Amino acid sequence: MQLREIAFATGFRSASHFTAAFKNQFGCTPQQFPKGQHRLMIRPLCSGV
Repeated sequence: MQLREIAFATGFRSASHFTAAFKNQFGCTPQQFPKGQHRLMIRPLCSGV
């Protein structure tokens, strides 16, 4: 599956918006992720529980 297809399937308007959100979450681009160039972050789904 191409990056553009993944972006649209997950509700993003473009691959560039998907890449920016992905990089913000994981600290690397989707292309770098399989190479292990990421930081795994666990964020709570909600707070105040």
